Amino acid sequence: MLNSFTWSKAIDDGPGHLENYDGDNSRINYYNRGLEKGLSSYNQPLNDTLAVIYDLPFGRGRKFAIANKALDLALGGWAINLINTADSGLPLNIGYAATAQAQVSGLVSERPNLTGQPVYLTSSNRLAYLNAAAFSVPVYTQPFGNAPRNVARMPGFYDTDFGVHKNFSITEGRYVQFRAEAFNLLNYTNFAPTLGLNSNSSGFGVFNSTWQARQVQLAVKLVF
Repeated sequence: MLNSFTWSKAIDDGPGHLENYDGDNSRINYYNRGLEKGLSSYNQPLNDTLAVIYDLPFGRGRKFAIANKALDLALGGWAINLINTADSGLPLNIGYAATAQAQVSGLVSERPNLTGQPVYLTSSNRLAYLNAAAFSVPVYTQPFGNAPRNVARMPGFYDTDFGVHKNFSITEGRYVQFRAEAFNLLNYTNFAPTLGLNSNSSGFGVFNSTWQARQVQLAVKLVF
């Protein structure tokens, strides 16, 4: 068994070129760099990964031997493996659709004013939905809003992958391996970061896609 846990916080004043998936695509106001200081696009405070590999103690050569050959063939020699991942959701950078009169540049996502709680939370503190009422569009003469970078966050990511396998010996050094594997075993709905992030858009806060649902695969391979 191996478990890896990270508790962290990442802050910067601009994203890298490969970190701008959430609308945090460039520095907005070069004359006020302090306004650009905020959470990094990759900031995930909590990350935990658990990996388990276990040979079940039943069958020939194991703690609980099975004398009956047919029963041993069916029940003996199995092993299980599991990988469980639990991560904080990635940050979301909220912008607004500026009119041509107020638009600073077509290359950046201007941020609105923050007037309230940016997200509604459920009782378990998981993001329910973004709160459009918490943002307002700045006047065109002052297009830089006071909303910090990456002020909202995706729901957490949870995934459990599980597999069982058994080796069927042919000769010394040669065997056939059977595997059954399930990805996202619990069929948890993990939202992907593809949603409307313009606070004055009709599609604001609407999730457009999810990561993969449960997938199951069977495999047989010859090892020699």
